[in-house]
Amino acid sequence: MADVKSLECKNCGARLQFNPSQVSMTCAFCASEYFMEIPESEEQRKEKENAELVLFKVDKEQGKKIFSEWIKKGLFKPNDLVSSFKHKEFDGAYIPFYRVNSDAVTQWNGRDKFEVKSAEGDKPAVYEYKDRSGNRSDSYKDFISVTHGLDQDEVDQILPFDDNETKPFDQQLMMGYKFENPGVTKDNAEETARERVKNWERDACSSLCDELGSTSTTISNLRSKLMMLPIWILVYLYKNKPFRVLINGQTGKISGKKPISGIKVLIFILIILAVIAGVVVIAKFAGK
Repeated sequence: MADVKSLECKNCGARLQFNPSQVSMTCAFCASEYFMEIPESEEQRKEKENAELVLFKVDKEQGKKIFSEWIKKGLFKPNDLVSSFKHKEFDGAYIPFYRVNSDAVTQWNGRDKFEVKSAEGDKPAVYEYKDRSGNRSDSYKDFISVTHGLDQDEVDQILPFDDNETKPFDQQLMMGYKFENPGVTKDNAEETARERVKNWERDACSSLCDELGSTSTTISNLRSKLMMLPIWILVYLYKNKPFRVLINGQTGKISGKKPISGIKVLIFILIILAVIAGVVVIAKFAGK
């Protein structure tokens, strides 16, 4: 495996590794065939060699079945989608993530709202407010994608991965699959994880009172580990437009994009408007 080369896709920026003996080199993320070779630093090589692997449990045939069921679903998909789409690429790939563990403590303040007088006629209800504050704490484990090929929002849809049965980094274990080098630094991944934890803490605090004011979150005991996680990446074409689907190679969880039928959306809106109009008419006659 010493001759494996790191290539960057000129279309989407993914940094895949290929063996020069491969006859065809196609990007698993966007199906492009345009690459440029990029150097790999000694630091990057060492960090990758210390990474951990989560192995594929879902094989390609299982992945195809999962996709076949998924593509049939969808209220707004075109009627001819199942019969006319074309497979472009379907690759298994080990994608680089940082698993980031951390502890968080948040101080929050807000207020609760109490109705002291109900609305009467044209007079609105009267409310009083009581200030609230408190602390909450939690522990987090997050998987931050460090690939240029996939967005974090995209991979969030197929999380989580079970990392209780990991293997040390070994290219032999990844034979038959594509794999990508990290395209984001460890520091940037940890900063992303910090911001996500702060957002989760704010969401959790908002459930503790009626109106949340400010929050102050302290993150401690942060530790991160580079991991190579298994994902099936499928690119299909509908009317020559590419759509990407991801399947968790460990659990089979699937997420992706489908084309939308404008006619179906219009009909749905018209039905909703008709229902609303019917309710208004009924209410008008009931009031007479």
